[in-house]
Amino acid sequence: PEKAVELTMELDSHVGGGYGRNFQFSTNDLERQDDFYYGLKEYRSKKEHLIEKQVLEFYNQLFDIITEKTEKELTSFYNEHSKDEKEIWLGFLLTVDLIKQELIELKYYKFQEVLKLKTEDSRFGSASKEIERISRVHYNQIKVEIAVNNYGFWKEEEYTNEMKAKSFIWHYQKAFEKIFLEMVGLEEDE
Repeated sequence: PEKAVELTMELDSHVGGGYGRNFQFSTNDLERQDDFYYGLKEYRSKKEHLIEKQVLEFYNQLFDIITEKTEKELTSFYNEHSKDEKEIWLGFLLTVDLIKQELIELKYYKFQEVLKLKTEDSRFGSASKEIERISRVHYNQIKVEIAVNNYGFWKEEEYTNEMKAKSFIWHYQKAFEKIFLEMVGLEEDE
């Protein structure tokens, strides 16, 4: 994909943008995203790092397991809790052995806690509430906790609980990816 973007940019420099030319072709035409190219480069660097550390297959296995189990847990969460229950959190604690590349435990849990105001400013303003927590608990544990019902869905009435789970799962996937990459020595820029 990265090569396709590079070739597209090169093609744009040859055929697009000149005086009197009606034809233009660029990566924006491909994806309608300005950061498509940089997203591909980031993906490639993460994948290369996982290959270098010899954990790509293990990462992919964990990612698939987390995706499948989190989808089930989210569906159950949406079945049990109304959207008005903003202080119910769904979390998981993942314990792995990186040397043996084994999953030791993946445990899901729910708890109720009043949302705390963040002290630092965020993109939503200075009065944002903490609704996600991700951390590396020990050298071999990843902890993800999200106050799920603080996120909404556009045209929510058209979503089944299964559809909500599939749509929301990326929050857990992204959190897992961030901490796993830290565990294998790749810090992500904020």
